[in-house]
Amino acid sequence: MNERSKSAQDQPDRARPTPRDEQPIQRIADEELREYRQRLEEMVDERTRELTQANVRLREEIAERQRVTEALTAYADGLAAKRVAVWGAGHQAFAIMALTGIAGRIRYVVDSADFKQGRFTPATHLPVVAPETLHKDPVDAVIVAAGSYSDEVAAILRREFDPALSVAILRDSGLEIV
Repeated sequence: MNERSKSAQDQPDRARPTPRDEQPIQRIADEELREYRQRLEEMVDERTRELTQANVRLREEIAERQRVTEALTAYADGLAAKRVAVWGAGHQAFAIMALTGIAGRIRYVVDSADFKQGRFTPATHLPVVAPETLHKDPVDAVIVAAGSYSDEVAAILRREFDPALSVAILRDSGLEIV
């Protein structure tokens, strides 16, 4: 017999784990696995709740966009073609015009910021003009999409332009005809 075999045989039995010794190790491993599975289940449940809530919010946003689209379309349909302007050359107005399909009914976009005038809107390619254009090239209606300045813009339109001009403000809650 070689030396290696001899030394392995010389080892007492206590160095080798017995099935009885393995039981506590197995119980610990089983418990850790159970705890891991429980935590994983909790994480899946939590993520499912988050995704369900996100889905509800998304459906609400889609419904709101549909309401805004319908209100804008109905408003623009009640007016002569190309006799509508939008006041506000900002992201809100650009997105609304591009996403609702009303750009074809809009003659131009009005903005009082000099650096925006003489340019064109992204996606819809409508000219951005100065407020004086409302005198030179009048429209029947103006949709105000100027964020927190909307009420101020509506007051300017009432004060400085044709009193018969129809004015609507695009608000978070929808289209408000003023």
